[in-house]
Amino acid sequence: MGRSPATPVIESSGAIDFPEGGVTLLVGNNGGGKSTFLQTICGILPALEGGDGIDGAAVYLPEELNFPPTLKGRQLMSALFRSPDSATEALLLLGVPLDTAFGKLSKGNRQKVRIVVTEAFGALKRADLICHDEPMSGLDLITRKLLAGIWGGTREGPIVFSKRAHRIIAMHAGVPPRHQRVLVAVGGKLRVIPPIAICDSWMEATVSSGVDPKEMIS
Repeated sequence: MGRSPATPVIESSGAIDFPEGGVTLLVGNNGGGKSTFLQTICGILPALEGGDGIDGAAVYLPEELNFPPTLKGRQLMSALFRSPDSATEALLLLGVPLDTAFGKLSKGNRQKVRIVVTEAFGALKRADLICHDEPMSGLDLITRKLLAGIWGGTREGPIVFSKRAHRIIAMHAGVPPRHQRVLVAVGGKLRVIPPIAICDSWMEATVSSGVDPKEMIS
C-alpha cells in the first residue's frame, strides 16, 4: 500500500478479516502508514497490488475534517441528515453545545462533531467498516472513556453508533476500547498482535508484545 508504486508504505502478507461489530486498533510511529492503510481499505486510495479494499461499504474519518465555521451543531446535523435526531442526541451525550458555531467550538468539541458525523454516515450507509484516524486527539479523559465504552460494546450509545460495523481506530495513546486485535504499522509492514491493556504509551504496548523498539522509531 502507498501513494505510488515507487513509494510503497505498507506491505500486507494477506487478507485481514473484520468481524461484524468488532474493533481493531491500529498503532505505529508517525509516518508509519496508518492513514494510508485506512484510506486504501476504504477505497480512497487504490491498492498498489491485490484487492481494492473491503467488500462492502466503508466510512473514513480523517484527522482533519472541517465544516462551515458559522454553522451551529444543531444546524449542521439538520443540513447533513434528513433525520438528525440521533446525531443531535449523540452530540448532547458527548457534551457539545448545540447552539455554538462550529468555528467557535473548542478543539475537543470540534473533534466530537467530526466523530458523530462519521458515525452517522456509517449508520446511514449501513457501513461494514468505520475507520477513525486519531479520533481521541484533543478529547478529555471522560469523553475518551465514554467512546471507548460505546465502541467496545460495554456501554449503550445512541443508535447513530452502529452495532454492526467493525471499527478500525488509529491511536497513539489513551484509553483503548475493548478490541479483538491490534495492527502495528512498523518496518514497512503490518503486524498483527493480540489485544493490549491500557498503558502509558503504544510504544510500551507494542514492545511488550514482542515488537523491536528500533522499528518504532521514526
